[in-house]
Amino acid sequence: VFAVNLKTGKVLRFETQSEAVRQLGVSQWGIYDIIKGHYNQTGGYWFTEDESEITEERIQEIKEKAHFTIL
Repeated sequence: VFAVNLKTGKVLRFETQSEAVRQLGVSQWGIYDIIKGHYNQTGGYWFTEDESEITEERIQEIKEKAHFTIL
């Protein structure tokens, strides 16, 4: 699973969703819901299982849909 930090744009790769949960301190259900398209972000991260989805355009779209301010 890939996690994109919406503040910095840094892309992190994790072997499993559980590993991402442990390292980032986000909810397993949050990751699942983002991957399934139910939500846009959790804890300032966007998640995907498909690396080809990680484009500048897609990240900008997620930022615009996210209802928070990136400081």
